Amino acid sequence: MMGGVFIFGYGSIINKSTHKTWASGTSAASETNAACAGVATVRRSFGYKRSWNFRSSTGFTALGVSKSSADPTDVNGVLYRVHESELPGFDLREVGYDRIEVGLHHVDLHPGADFTLEEGDRVWIYVPQVEQFADENHPLLQSYVDTVLQGCFDWGGQTMAEEFITSTGDWSIYYLNDIPSSRRPWLHRSRDYT
Repeated sequence: MMGGVFIFGYGSIINKSTHKTWASGTSAASETNAACAGVATVRRSFGYKRSWNFRSSTGFTALGVSKSSADPTDVNGVLYRVHESELPGFDLREVGYDRIEVGLHHVDLHPGADFTLEEGDRVWIYVPQVEQFADENHPLLQSYVDTVLQGCFDWGGQTMAEEFITSTGDWSIYYLNDIPSSRRPWLHRSRDYT
């Protein structure tokens, strides 16, 4: 029997509102799988670290993970069960990243998840094909940071948000506050985040 298929989200994918592009509920499998998620950590033993290292074609720098023999870190995020037939759509969403498998022995599922990982399950993570850091033309965006932090707050509260901040490398001076009406952010963010 084939095991379950899981995607480990460590950036914007932590936030459920970003899932429309790949988990649109077009099948019963999508609806079932969307409900099967939990906070997890990919351990430093996997040999990777999270940083701002992926340049989007639309002119900003996004999150990625990269191999690091010198200073790998734990990477917190959310594990989502997906149907294997959804992987090609997810691969399209993650253009510029390669999907690589994470051995189950490198994954810690946190308490409160509505599933367990079993032998035969497969966990995938997306890794940038090219590592490029923020610059003047590809800044970090406040809206992207807020999207990730909102997901962290929704899943694991302040503790998860703080772990995200401290375990993410390559924060940059190249930063753009792209939030509309930033003096009244509650108009553009969820109620829990203000």
